[in-house]
Amino acid sequence: RDSEDPVIGRRDGAHDGRAAIKVLRAGMDSQRVLERFALEQRALARLNHPHIAHLLDAGRTADGLPYIVMEAVAGQPIDAACNGLPLAQRLGLFLQLADAVAHAHRALLVHRDLKPSNVLVTGEGQVKLLDFGIAKALDPLEGSDGHTTVAGERPYTPHYASPEQVRGEPVGTATDIYSLGVLLYLMLTGQRPYGRGATSAAEAARCVLEEKPVRPSALTGESTSPGLAVDPQWLATRRTLEGDLDNVLLKALDKRPEGRYASVDAFAADLRAYLAGYPVSARPAGWAYRARKFVGRNRLGVGLASLAVVAVVGGGAVATWQAVVAQQQRDLAERRFDEVRRFARTMLFEVDTALRDGPTAGREKLVATALQYLDRLSAERLTDADLLRDVAEAYERVGDIQGNTMQANLGRPDEARRSFDKALALRDSLARLAPGDLKSVQGLFTIHERL
Repeated sequence: RDSEDPVIGRRDGAHDGRAAIKVLRAGMDSQRVLERFALEQRALARLNHPHIAHLLDAGRTADGLPYIVMEAVAGQPIDAACNGLPLAQRLGLFLQLADAVAHAHRALLVHRDLKPSNVLVTGEGQVKLLDFGIAKALDPLEGSDGHTTVAGERPYTPHYASPEQVRGEPVGTATDIYSLGVLLYLMLTGQRPYGRGATSAAEAARCVLEEKPVRPSALTGESTSPGLAVDPQWLATRRTLEGDLDNVLLKALDKRPEGRYASVDAFAADLRAYLAGYPVSARPAGWAYRARKFVGRNRLGVGLASLAVVAVVGGGAVATWQAVVAQQQRDLAERRFDEVRRFARTMLFEVDTALRDGPTAGREKLVATALQYLDRLSAERLTDADLLRDVAEAYERVGDIQGNTMQANLGRPDEARRSFDKALALRDSLARLAPGDLKSVQGLFTIHERL
């Protein structure tokens, strides 16, 4: 309990200042409790850490009751201290707590009752860990956060206890790691990982054993835990938890002690890795995950390197594109040359031979040869205005030979219409390509007249 007089002076004058005095209650001074109290005093005397409340003195009252004088800490519970803080600062507070617990573990002391009321944050942002087992010996029936602490040989606070504590099994450092996971979950989400609707110690203990922790990023942000306020920054925080922090928390909250982190230092190392942009051990380290982490840590360097790669690749792509276009143009020129050569050969030999058999046979051969050439040519994507005009006029001449009744023809009006339709399509393309060209307008008039 806090002293009613804030100024406590030792008789030898070695210490003057504010202190918190804890005295074993009358009636609880059985031999077993006294032995535990003495063991805990010696354990606390071994702890010397900036984030653990210091042991100042110990002794017995005039009535023979043992007491402990501790550093007085003015602060608020760590979950309340997180309200309004960004994620990085919340993790910073937790890392102070983790360092304190790791120090205790190295001194062979397991806290066994990590909960918000035992972790205070001062006005200067310094974490102070209190009550290393003392509260359980002093007050095993009532938890300071309003939840019953189960009495007997294995006291614990149900909402923050590990499964092995609830089952009455031997506890070790893994027990504190589990409770740290519950605390960090509460600090980051404003909610407990399970049992948010539990209204009794027994129900909370059952949830510890049976309920799986909800993935933090999947929470809705609507607190159902009695006495817990909805985190006003939850919507902004939720997305940052997805992935690494989800996996870190679920590993710390594994129901099996062997499934948790091997030590508090390993737990803290993952959080420090997350803050520094490195992969965390709680998540499978595939190449894509490691690549994302590398890019996140080296945004400037990767950005500059990417620009250089883009410049090189872009320059290569432009050169490749130009080479492809040039090759396509060469292929087109060669194909056109072959077509003209074939057409000229046909005209000189086959058409000339047909003309010797009579004008009609010669004209039919001329029409067939010209159509083959023109159809192959017009199947290409023609964008040259002069070439479009030449092909359209050629189709018109073929149509005239096939069935233009204004001149001598082969008497095939259906074939003539098909040739004129092809010429019209080319004239339309030419008009769209050069809408202000009077020749295009005149060509449209001419082909409509023929049709």
